[in-house]
Amino acid sequence: MLKKTVNDGLFANYSHNEDKPWARFMGQYTVDYDDNGIVEGTSAIFTVGGITGPENKVELTIADGSVTEAVRTRNTYTTAEDEDPVFDNEYKFVFEYTDTEISRERYAAMMNSLIMDPQNNYYIYNWY
Repeated sequence: MLKKTVNDGLFANYSHNEDKPWARFMGQYTVDYDDNGIVEGTSAIFTVGGITGPENKVELTIADGSVTEAVRTRNTYTTAEDEDPVFDNEYKFVFEYTDTEISRERYAAMMNSLIMDPQNNYYIYNWY
């Protein structure tokens, strides 16, 4: 199960019918996971622009071994560097299940993909 992932890779800015110039990320994106491999928080270190520090927290409600709710909060970036970050609710996910069974690894990747959004800078959660 994932414990931590760090992404400081490459990306391409693009528009239709234009070349895609590749560039390095202007920072490093980190995700920390709980004991079940599900995201519990994210942070970023920016080398150019942006504010370094924690970005998201995730609070899970678990019943019978399955996540029933996930609340993702986002750092609103207080202006003073010595202040603690202030997190505001960003998304709340509510899950219901069928009787279909999947592996722990696939379940964690599915949850992470839903919680983090498949189009994110942190990690690619392929579960399907």
